[in-house]
Amino acid sequence: MTTDARPIADRRILCPVLIGRGAEMGRLETLLRECVGGRGRTVLVSGEAGVGKTVLIRDFVKRARTEGARVLWGECTEIDARRPFGPFMDIAHAANRVDTLPVAPRDAVMAGTDRYRLHSAFAALLADLARERPIVIVIEDLHWADEASLELFPHLAHKLRDVPLLLVGTYRTDELHRRHPLRPVLAELGRTRVADDIALRRLGEDEVADFLREAMKLDRPPTVEFRQAIFETCEGNPLFMEEVLRALVERGDIELREGSWRRTKEVAQIVIPDTLRDAILERFETLSADAQNVLLHAAVIGQRFAFDLLLRVTSSEEAILVSAIRAAIDAQLLLEITDAEGAELYAFRHALTRESVLLELLQPERRRMHATVGEAIESRAGDDATARAEELAYHFDEARDNGRAFRYHDLAAREAHRVFAFAREARHLERAVELARDDEPTLGVLQLRLADAANLAATHRRALRAAEEARRWFERAGDTRGAGLALTRIANYRWVLGEARVARSAAEDAVRLLEPLGKSQELAGAYAQVARLAYLDLDFSTAAEWGQRAVDMAREQVALSIEVDALVTLGSADGLQGRIEGLAVLREAIDLASAHDLVDAAMRGLYNLCRQMAMTGSTGAAVRRAQEEMFTFGRRHGYRNDVVISAEASCAFADGGWDSALKLIQEAGGDSFLTAELQLLGVFIHAGREGPERALPLLDAPRRRLREASAVHKVIGASLLSRTEFLAGNARATLQNLEAIAGDVLPISEPEVDEAAVCALLAAIALEDTTALGRWIEFALTDEAGPLRVSGRAKRAFAQAERAANERDLESAVPVLSESAELFGQSAMPFGETLARRRRVELLVRRNAAGDRDAAQAELAAILPYWRKAKAAWYLGQLERWAAGLGLVFPVEVSEATTPATRSARSQLTAREREVAALVATGLSNKDIAEKLVISERTAEGHVEHILGKLELRSRSQIASWHAGGDPTRASS
Repeated sequence: MTTDARPIADRRILCPVLIGRGAEMGRLETLLRECVGGRGRTVLVSGEAGVGKTVLIRDFVKRARTEGARVLWGECTEIDARRPFGPFMDIAHAANRVDTLPVAPRDAVMAGTDRYRLHSAFAALLADLARERPIVIVIEDLHWADEASLELFPHLAHKLRDVPLLLVGTYRTDELHRRHPLRPVLAELGRTRVADDIALRRLGEDEVADFLREAMKLDRPPTVEFRQAIFETCEGNPLFMEEVLRALVERGDIELREGSWRRTKEVAQIVIPDTLRDAILERFETLSADAQNVLLHAAVIGQRFAFDLLLRVTSSEEAILVSAIRAAIDAQLLLEITDAEGAELYAFRHALTRESVLLELLQPERRRMHATVGEAIESRAGDDATARAEELAYHFDEARDNGRAFRYHDLAAREAHRVFAFAREARHLERAVELARDDEPTLGVLQLRLADAANLAATHRRALRAAEEARRWFERAGDTRGAGLALTRIANYRWVLGEARVARSAAEDAVRLLEPLGKSQELAGAYAQVARLAYLDLDFSTAAEWGQRAVDMAREQVALSIEVDALVTLGSADGLQGRIEGLAVLREAIDLASAHDLVDAAMRGLYNLCRQMAMTGSTGAAVRRAQEEMFTFGRRHGYRNDVVISAEASCAFADGGWDSALKLIQEAGGDSFLTAELQLLGVFIHAGREGPERALPLLDAPRRRLREASAVHKVIGASLLSRTEFLAGNARATLQNLEAIAGDVLPISEPEVDEAAVCALLAAIALEDTTALGRWIEFALTDEAGPLRVSGRAKRAFAQAERAANERDLESAVPVLSESAELFGQSAMPFGETLARRRRVELLVRRNAAGDRDAAQAELAAILPYWRKAKAAWYLGQLERWAAGLGLVFPVEVSEATTPATRSARSQLTAREREVAALVATGLSNKDIAEKLVISERTAEGHVEHILGKLELRSRSQIASWHAGGDPTRASS
């Protein structure tokens, strides 16, 4: 047996084939075929660092090229995260089409318009390229993408669905902290279902054996001991395994013998590095002193670096630099790459490689090197350092050059604000405040800028701290105007945090401080804040008076953002009282804010518009369209806070997407009062799935958080709390929670209150509390604003039915409950719809006239799809026991694998159509169905025709077969 005598640097142990990725590659190939066929698709490939995303994509790219597709590649890097549209600009360069893109002006006011123009230009460019031949666009490492690219990616996914283009994005899951800017992009793509997801997991132990066999070129599987040792150390991460194997080769623990790598020691004697860093540093230490020095400087520069910059900062001779880079490449520490413009660059093989090398430097060495790198970049940037501001801030900060670091953090913050990167802006401003000298004249303004950025980034306690620091600074400086401005900000942040009384007091203090100074923008802002807090406390007369003062003074002082904010308050106050004219005021405010990129004010207006639409008569579908407008605006401007997340979670919940709703609730996890409302939604979901014992203890935290909230949100919170208690079977707690807010409910019109009122009615029935029942029937019927909104009409119909049932008039009660269910369904309130249908079932069974049991059975069938989609196991069990108690047959859920093709269309039918189909299955005629459902015979006939069309059936007997779960094509026609 002979030993290979090649130098160690040439003995690479890399797996030449993909292991354990057959399903993932199959999905990519399917998407490619659809792309070649003319359909645009988007796919996200995710996984932790080193799990094999790049290897998978590179293998796929080879296959795509053999199918005739053109491939363009863009890469995001940590340093390049400041370059707007970085990877897409690289693609434009590679396609030689940069001249087709407009140049963005730097004027912040034009940023929104400019962004739309650039989006359209990129979409047109890629669509044009795709028309020449199918194209695959790969954007690697989206977790390091600049915010403009993160905004463009979903835009392209939506806009390019009709051209032969496959958009592929990869990202590292272990980079995604809770506030990572990629999270909302992923949430949007998931919610709108325009992207496929391929999540790469770690390899299992058997797959590790296959990996080792291929990488080590073994003619038989590795021993169990060796496989387990590698698996336990590297946990199935392909990169980790390659690095560990490399370290073992270099240490002589395995040798290349006759074309295969063989162990030279028993497993017990092999010391496998504990971490990837150990493996990397062992290779690093094989380099010469000159090469190590070069690599250390390269690590300070960043993940990627240019040869000339490295040459400048190392002061080495070119020959030494070339030799050092070559050695690092041979040691698999660096890669030689070429960017889209043909420039030769070098990159660390992995981000963890660079991080491990950096740890070899002592702090004084790192500071000196960062200073050298910063000065080199600064001298190359010249007078216009804006594009490199973030990079310069990083290097001078690390070098402890506080003066220059302060300047570049300030500049980087302004640039981040220009592109709506609020979280990044806040980070830069926070560091700038830390670096500022004690005599810095702009410190108070810096603190207010930090407060604004932190608020826009949904970190409200951070915003409050900054505003309070600003107030103290202005007071020390004797700046009354600045102190009043800070107080107004404090009032806003206190309210967001659920401290309503303290917030209103702060706003009134701001007015008292500013009024002696005369008319000003600051005073107009304080008036607007008082008006806003008054309306949220249901003090509508104060809100109207101070809101109009704010509008008038803001117009006089040319303070557009304050004018918009006050208009939003005035419109919202009207809407909360059921006045439809408030919608026009809100729309006026939104249009003003949108036209001038007043992002926060526009988002507040859009959110309130959605709520006021529901309160003034709009259907759930119309509200959903308004919500989509809000989501789109928020995505376009990088605006994502608990308000947006709450709206998205509510939409997911209404659609039965409870898993998505839970993810959104976890994403929020913030410190605003809306967090408490989201937590209540989460408890409802847990109760529906797991039952009250595990869920109800979770109510304590949101209940405490809502105690100090404004009146409006106390009412909403108590309504959500009562809904959860009623779902869990706690009728007494349901009534107690609602009785506590009964006095506050009447002045406002909220869909949540309408649903809660139904819970109160049913809780009173369950407790046989005739006094409470009468009181809540009266409340539902005397709500003057109720008829204006769909959910209010649903509540009113339910109360009418209950009053009729109480008087033993079931003939009147049964059809009105059907109306209530339909209206709750239109309001996108599934629990209210379920409660109305359940009550109708009970009354049908009690009446027990001809056909009533069949109608009850059909109503039961209409209840179940939502809860099954939501995977509400506990509540479904409750429904099954309830149905059995009424003598009804609980429909069996048919799995997709055993369902005839036409049966999958069940989800296409409306609730009413499913009800009609069930009645058709019992043999009833259209006339009989019309009488049962209290509709016209022509309407019943129309429903039957719609069912036949949707299910692609020809006869009523086929509908009956379909409803029974059989093959409708075998039914006689």
